[in-house]
Parts: sequence; structure tokens; C-alpha cells
Amino acid sequence: MPAQPGVTVDIKEDVPHGQGSTKIYGPPDQEVKLTKKENPRGSGFWKFTHTKKGRKHFSIREIQYNKQNTDGIDIYPGTKFKSLAVWYWIYDQSMNNPLLIEIWDENNEYKYRVSNGNWKCWQHLDGYSDPQNSPLIGKDIEKELDKLNCSFNDAVTIDISMNVSENNQSYCCGKHDHSKISVEKSVVSVNRLKSIDYYVHTVNTGVHVAKIKYDENCIDSQVRMIKSHALTLSISVPISVSVFYSCTDPKLIYLDTSKTSTEIQVTGWHQREGKNRHRWTEVSDGPKEAPDSIRESNNEDEFNKLKDVLESAVVDSADMEEPDVPELEDLEEEDEEEEEIKRGEKQVPDAGRGEYSNEDDGAGEDHIKKLLNGLLDFGLNVATKLGPVAVGVAEVAKEAAPGVFRVLSLGNPSSATYSPKGSQPQIKLALPEEYTGSPAPNPEPAPLKLSSEESLPTSKESTSALTVVAPAGISIGYIISSVCGGSAAVGIAGWKLYNRYKGDPWVRQI
Repeated sequence: MPAQPGVTVDIKEDVPHGQGSTKIYGPPDQEVKLTKKENPRGSGFWKFTHTKKGRKHFSIREIQYNKQNTDGIDIYPGTKFKSLAVWYWIYDQSMNNPLLIEIWDENNEYKYRVSNGNWKCWQHLDGYSDPQNSPLIGKDIEKELDKLNCSFNDAVTIDISMNVSENNQSYCCGKHDHSKISVEKSVVSVNRLKSIDYYVHTVNTGVHVAKIKYDENCIDSQVRMIKSHALTLSISVPISVSVFYSCTDPKLIYLDTSKTSTEIQVTGWHQREGKNRHRWTEVSDGPKEAPDSIRESNNEDEFNKLKDVLESAVVDSADMEEPDVPELEDLEEEDEEEEEIKRGEKQVPDAGRGEYSNEDDGAGEDHIKKLLNGLLDFGLNVATKLGPVAVGVAEVAKEAAPGVFRVLSLGNPSSATYSPKGSQPQIKLALPEEYTGSPAPNPEPAPLKLSSEESLPTSKESTSALTVVAPAGISIGYIISSVCGGSAAVGIAGWKLYNRYKGDPWVRQI
């Protein structure tokens, strides 16, 4: 019987360190292109995408792990595929536990298979239709990966969201009966008069910590990485995180590994750094003692330092008008994704939800791109175009939003002019009359003022991710947050919408 045509995909293939993000493997007539990328960004998971070199569609003969056949992944003769992807935890350096497989076929349908604890047997991903018409991205897929990582790598995610803390119950994944991390409310006080409440998340012995995350304002939103200075830690030891909140948002944490007997420890205070929502730093002029030590010693000086740091963090965060500007590496990755779409190697995520829902894959891309490029250009160059005139950002956004919302299916339009389906939409962008001349004195609320001297940063800041490397190759990966809130400038709104059009999991609501 002749062999089934197609390529053999080996889900244990890796791209060697220092050799870029792609490699080619397989016999000359069955070459497979392998692309390695952290996905979602900042999640702590590698996504390995297998495609046929030089082909948009290809047949798969079999799926192997280290040259051994797998079960439970349906590959039917004659079916064409666009890609097969597999996720691993970044610190599973030997690639012993593949977590999740995504199969994208020529009909733009997606199938997901999860490991049952080893590489050989796979089953459907619970809670999702099979197949699906759109891929899992951003927070949706990261949530599944976090659960699988806990189940198969004993690597937990500490969630310091206010709603998790207030629930005051143990949590992790279902396999471990949600018991690996305990939560307890506590208080630091002196002289029985002054007190500050906080919550302590404690990880059991023998469990790895993959990352610390939270949902700001406890509202589902995009996932962001919080960057800090590099830390080192042996992670298979008891660890606790004491969390201090302002309203519902964590502002200050105390990381405690002092109860371990290892030589490598990370213990100390960390706070959110100034106006940047996603960057944390060690506290330099704050308390030195742990929260429980301040309480037990009745140390008023240490208590006052704690209070001052917490109040300072609250004041800084209250002035966070500036949204994030993408770093250089993110811009380069966006350009790479755009080129893949142009070459037909990648589908526009969620194409088919807006004005061009019945077109082919990515139809309407040029029209939407022109619209958003125009909006982006308007925002980034508004100071140059208008000079020192103050711009009422909220009013401008109000004028522009209806058209943009209709094109992207973000809601019902209130006012816009459109040409028939399939042709380029015409969007009205106009400044309110009160901003065609000098701004009115003391407007309420005060609009953001942009002058010709202001510009958006373009260079990448010299910072490193919060990576905690363990002696045995295990590491605490990242502190990440889910941050919500509107853009403060039309240019940033344009940037975020431009990313939404390309399905960027960092920008898109998921």
C-alpha cells in the first residue's frame, strides 16, 4: 500500500538557541518550516508553528513526537492544512510536556487538542466547539495554557486580582482540586490605632511558580507584561506574595521566600513604577521588614514608611493619562504579521465580522487599513497639523468613533457616511467648532493638550522582563496584568484600532 502523501510533523522539533526564530526540517521533498515565538506575548509559553515550506496549503501524513506516532489527532486523507501549532511552557526546556495543539485547515476552521499528561494521547479541548470558526487568542488561550501548565508541569500562576483575594479561598487548576495556592486576609498595624489591610497568597511546597498576574479593576481585558529588574529564585520552595491594594488595584507587593533554606532568595517590596501601568520596581526608600514583622514588632517607623510608599503609588497611578506606546520589538512583530497577511500566509483574525463579512479571507483589509492608517496619521501628526491649538480628544473621538465602530463591528453607528458594501467606506473626521480656534478657558473636563513639541517615544527602553531563573532551569516567569481604560490621544486610539484590525492579542478585547 503506497504511503499517504504529505509531510510528517514532529511536535518535539525545536529551533536551536541562537539560530533565530525559524528552521527547516524533514526530507528535501517534504520540508517543514518551523517558527518559534512566544504567544501570547508575555505569557511564558512558546508556540511552535509548523507549515510546508513554500506552500500555503499542505497535506499532513502523520503527526509524531520525537519520531514516534501520536493518537487522538484526526488527520484525514485529502484534507489540506494551513498550519499545525503546538504550545510548550518556556521553562520546559526538554520539551517533555506538549500542552496544546492547534490545527488550522484550508476551510479556516480550527481544532484544538490537549494532552492527557503525556505526548502520546490527545483529546478535544473542553468548553469549545470542534471545529471552531476563529482561533483562540490572547487571554482565552492563555487561560487554557495556564490550567494545562499547572496540571502537567506543576507550574502555578499566582493571581492577585482583587476578586481572587476577596474570595479568600485556595485556587489553582482542577486537577489539583484548586488547592496549590492559599489566600488569607491579614492586617499590619501599630499601637492598635493605625492599620492597613492586605492579602497573602501562599504557594505550597514543591510547586513551581510560572508567573504572577492580575486583572486591573477586575475587568477582563488584554494581557500585559509588567517589566521589572531581573530576579533570581529557586522556585520549588514555599513562597508568599503579600498584596496591598488601592480600591481594587494592587499597588504594592511583598515577595517572601525567607522561609526557604536555599541560598538563592528573593525577598522584598515591589511597587508600580510611576505612570507606567505595566512596570514594577523594587522599593528603594520603603520599609525593610515584612508586613507581619512590622505588626509583631509594633514598629511605627516601618509602618509610616509602608503608608508613605502606598500613598505615593496611589497618587502616581491617579495621574496615568498616557497609554502604552508599543516598543520597537512589538512594532517589528506587527510588521512581520502584516507581511504574512499580504503574502497570504496568515488570515486576518476575525475577518468576517464587519462590513465585509461575506468576502474571502481578509477581504476588506485594504479598505480598513486605509481608514486606520488615516486615523493613525491624524493622531500621530495632530500637533504638526494644528500647531499649539489644544485638541479636545474626547470630542474628536466622539466624532470619529461611529464610523470606525461600524467598520470593525464594535457597536452600532450613530453617524457616518458609507458607500455600498465592497467599496471603500467614507468616514467623516471633523474637529468640533469650539476647537477650530483658541481653546475655551478652563474646559470641563480639561482636554489633553498636544503641542508641536510633544512626540511619542519611538525607541525601546532598556529594561528586562521579570525573569526568575532557578538552578534547575525552572524560573518564575513574569508578572502580568490585565489593564483596561480608554486611550487619551487620537493617535493612540488609531494605533490600538490598527492592532485590533490585525488581531493583536495585546490590544484586542478578549
